[in-house]
Amino acid sequence: MKILLNLNTFYTIPLIFLAFVGCNPRINKKEIDKGITLPNNNEFFYYPYKNQNNQWGFVDKSGKIIIDALYDATSLMEKSVGSVKKNGRYGLINSEGELLTKIEYYDILDYSEKGIKILDKVGKGVEFYNIKEKKIIGTQNFDDYNSIFYHKNQILISVMLDGKNGIMDTNGKFIVEPEYDYIQHFSDSHLAVVKEGKYGIINISGEIVVPIKYDYISQTINPTLYTFSLNNKKGLINLDAQIIAKPEYDMIDSKLRFKKDNLFGLMDSLGTPILTKSFISPFSDSHKLIAFVENLKFGFMNDKGKILIQPEFQDVLNFDESGLACVKVNNKWGVIGEDGEFVIEPNFLKIEPFENLEVTRFKGLNGLTGVLSKEGKVLIEPQYDYISLFQKNGFATISLNGKKGYINNKGKLLIPPILEKENFNGRGELIVIVFDNGSGLLKTNGEFINFSLKDIR
Repeated sequence: MKILLNLNTFYTIPLIFLAFVGCNPRINKKEIDKGITLPNNNEFFYYPYKNQNNQWGFVDKSGKIIIDALYDATSLMEKSVGSVKKNGRYGLINSEGELLTKIEYYDILDYSEKGIKILDKVGKGVEFYNIKEKKIIGTQNFDDYNSIFYHKNQILISVMLDGKNGIMDTNGKFIVEPEYDYIQHFSDSHLAVVKEGKYGIINISGEIVVPIKYDYISQTINPTLYTFSLNNKKGLINLDAQIIAKPEYDMIDSKLRFKKDNLFGLMDSLGTPILTKSFISPFSDSHKLIAFVENLKFGFMNDKGKILIQPEFQDVLNFDESGLACVKVNNKWGVIGEDGEFVIEPNFLKIEPFENLEVTRFKGLNGLTGVLSKEGKVLIEPQYDYISLFQKNGFATISLNGKKGYINNKGKLLIPPILEKENFNGRGELIVIVFDNGSGLLKTNGEFINFSLKDIR
């Protein structure tokens, strides 16, 4: 599977967008879901807009057309350079509407913060476009590439040449020679490698730091500690190749939860077991309050095994960083604090964790979804089929009878659920709304700038 840090989000009509996501292995769906990210500087930037003929161009945030809608898709334009799509291929354009490259590339990866855009030449390597110098600064040829990442502000590429993987810089120099069957970027300076079916770890200079002899290797929450598999058992190893935990566990996951001889437990950040009980929930991911099961009821204890909250719940979710946990009693969900007392009474079919937000989604007794504050106040009555996670800008998508709209985290309805097509969330001061015959910008204060003649509200 290809893993790319594609920060260049294109906006197009929904059917094209779905094909774009579903069929293109180079598109990182997680990044697309984040949508437009606004720059933190004062450099001007323009937004994609769609006209009534489903063609795309650029506008400023007042809605003024900067570049006419002539393309099948456009991106956010930052630092005077944007991306356009036509007939299935991509190219670069400036704020004057002049093409900076031919529209011939399979994909364009946006590294504007480093002053570079990477142009994919479809199986023929990549070209590097320098935004400041306004020219292509280098071309690298290889069979394929798997990922692109940073190391000390330098762009590096995991490439394939003659069926083997290595790491190359933007000057075409191999940092790690192409001799591995697979390479996975672990951290700023370490990579997992596979050779003849065995895993090991190398540093960014290509030196082997963990021998290539294990069945599998993966990361943990401790960046210097890795789980490994050997003969169907799990252990822990550090970057000095020292075995921290012998391979005698049935399971060790990234959060250092383990299973051994039908016992579940937790390890500290150094890999030392700190708690082992037969009734620990394998889903606990907190070392402060650990869920456990006793007589088919859930409670919580500390890492010394002392029970802090008695086992009296049908089901529980983990405590979040704000010290709240969702619990189920008599087939209804509520929320408790770390003292075990209810802060929101169990009156709901389901409550999602707050996860450091002031609001969360809940499912009412009618089976529909609404929004709830940390104080237990219903901000939006349960009336929608679905409400998405709230974005950093405070927006969430609502869905009712197959149509979509937008709300904010104050309970205000911004766009009613009347949109037929998929729309696109952003993390800055606004989002791009796409509908049948046009598009617009929605600001966090509820103001909507419509780029078409059709009134969608």
